[in-house]
Amino acid sequence: MPESLQLSWVRELRRVLRPGAHLLLTTHGKRYLGDLTAEEQHRFEAAELVVKRSDEPGRNVCGAYHPEGYVRGTLAQGFTVVDFVAEGASGNPHQDLFLLRKD
Repeated sequence: MPESLQLSWVRELRRVLRPGAHLLLTTHGKRYLGDLTAEEQHRFEAAELVVKRSDEPGRNVCGAYHPEGYVRGTLAQGFTVVDFVAEGASGNPHQDLFLLRKD
């Protein structure tokens, strides 16, 4: 999803969760740097969200790559990051795992 849709989605999740509730998120992290162009890798390393094909939201061609710093600083606003495990969601695909608690 493009960033605007992601932020709206997380705001809605925060709205419907009661205080103290937990949210488990998985994201494409450093493991996927090889899928990014050099410029996109630079943005990722600068803790910026990278979205490929944002003109195709909801389709598999639209891909979002979330640096840990972006999740902690932007996506997880209103939550406490309880835990982060790089590639903690092992499977197809391997994804980073964030456990968040609503403040």
